[in-house]
Amino acid sequence: MTEIQALITLTQRTFVGVNIDSAKPNKHFASPPYRLEPAHPKHPEGLQCIMNANGFNCLTFEDSPGAVLAPKAVAQAIIDKWNKEKI
Repeated sequence: MTEIQALITLTQRTFVGVNIDSAKPNKHFASPPYRLEPAHPKHPEGLQCIMNANGFNCLTFEDSPGAVLAPKAVAQAIIDKWNKEKI
């Protein structure tokens, strides 16, 4: 594994969560409705933030402290769940 591959792997493990069941809105920023926003505007299909009604990324994962991004399909499933349940 090259150094850059190691850094990418470390970053993904640190900031990217994928367990829908452990996803929760940050308790101080839980303001529905929730929407997706790409983490990087040049990669709209890439990693996503979940924005609250005030435009703040509020995504957290109980089993991955510090993870605040998710792949698009995972993030979409999370906001569908959150907006349906009025979390």
